[in-house]
Amino acid sequence: MSIYEQKSGQTVVGQPLDRVDGRLKVTGIARYPAEFPLEGLVHAVIVQSTIACGRIKSIDASAAEAMPGVVAVFTHHNAPRLQAGPANFLAAAPPPPLQDDRIHYNGQHVALVVAETLEQATFAATLVSIDYEEETPLVQLDDERAQPFASAYPDVVRGEPDAALAEAAVRVRCASSPPSSAARLAVVCAAGRMLSSPL
Repeated sequence: MSIYEQKSGQTVVGQPLDRVDGRLKVTGIARYPAEFPLEGLVHAVIVQSTIACGRIKSIDASAAEAMPGVVAVFTHHNAPRLQAGPANFLAAAPPPPLQDDRIHYNGQHVALVVAETLEQATFAATLVSIDYEEETPLVQLDDERAQPFASAYPDVVRGEPDAALAEAAVRVRCASSPPSSAARLAVVCAAGRMLSSPL
């Protein structure tokens, strides 16, 4: 018996209690949020880029727009203008979607199809025709095209780290790469043993 059960006198853990909605769910009668009809509700399906880097040479949404039930197709030509979000100390904010013809990564949102039903929007999205001018993506950190991120936050140096390291009784110099889960656990265990034992 748990401490909660001992103090409260409640014994619900491990008991065969009926769920309030159990019968509705197992009989298929339960209604989920997406199943409640709302007047004027429309559905949107995103069209994503099939290249990792480059630009959109042309985009033709006329076939999608002509489909029954389609309300609108948004691309960088007609989408509302959006401002980029704020940068943080790790990286710049990602560019807002549908703002220009540039492709920054594979699967980038390049169009949005809005229709009266999800099925209509899903099918119409397959009819959006896009012609790309593909470029070689930057996928390695040592690529000569790679540029360091200019952080909005200045570097902060406290104390004299170089002098402190030079005078330290023990220094560890090593290179590391992202470890596997097993290696990470071993490092944590080793660190725990080192911290718990006198030097």
